[in-house]
Amino acid sequence: MTQIRTGYSAAPITRSKQDILSRVTEVVLLAGTVHPTSLHQQIGRSALDLPVDESRSILNHWQDHITHLAGRLQRDFLNTRIMIDWTATAPITAWSESQAAVSIERDPLELRGTGGVLHDLAKRHDDQDYLLVISANQLLFEPLDQLVVDMASLGGDVQLVSYEDGTPGGMTLCRCGALRDIAPIGFVDLKEQALPVIARSHQTMVLRKLTTDVQPIRKLSDYLQGLRRMHGFDDTDLAGQPGFRLVEAGAIVDPQASVCDAVVLRGAKIDKGAVVARSLVLTGGHVKAGQVVVDQLVTMK
Repeated sequence: MTQIRTGYSAAPITRSKQDILSRVTEVVLLAGTVHPTSLHQQIGRSALDLPVDESRSILNHWQDHITHLAGRLQRDFLNTRIMIDWTATAPITAWSESQAAVSIERDPLELRGTGGVLHDLAKRHDDQDYLLVISANQLLFEPLDQLVVDMASLGGDVQLVSYEDGTPGGMTLCRCGALRDIAPIGFVDLKEQALPVIARSHQTMVLRKLTTDVQPIRKLSDYLQGLRRMHGFDDTDLAGQPGFRLVEAGAIVDPQASVCDAVVLRGAKIDKGAVVARSLVLTGGHVKAGQVVVDQLVTMK
């Protein structure tokens, strides 16, 4: 792990780890997509409602992480705001009894961009408050609470996570006062446009990590790879290993069907003798007797 300063003002204000942690006011889960992928377009639900095990969705996965973070920060709860697009399907699987107190909000302007959305959210907070901004469509395989502590240890106004292999970090701590430098109108992307502007006059720090402990989910293979890792399977020898099998309540899977490294959503059906591997069977999808489905997104016929 390497700590790097990428930008700072002529007379930077020193901010201690404890100062920053004490001012983490809200978690913002960015769930919007500028260019929706085939997976997001076809699943018929919010991607945050995709299951990760028998009892949790991707959203619940984040609620668990945020609950542990709230405990680390000695808070009763942490407000967690999910930002979605105007036309996106809102997630429905949030646990109401959680220290991650979830609210769902559509972007106030249709084409504002992630940077613009954060500028607008910062208006609700004091200059010294920090927002923890997370790309929601991903799975995190290290404790969020320790990651946030490591980021805060860098000091500064903005702290980012970077992975050596180029995987997007998808995690940023932002001081609200620094977010006010973002243009108040128009489309502003956080990474490409807002951060360079902020770095001109505010300390912008990067926590660089050698090990990639996050799995972004944009396509089917990303989702299944993340589930394999979550369920304890190694990706180095797929042919020689068993895999996970995830069947939602309300799906019908014949006991004599073969399902491996696959997810079957409620309302789907798999008949006797069918084989389903490395696939996602959506609500209304039907894999018939003797049919072999591999590396597919099975939709309603």
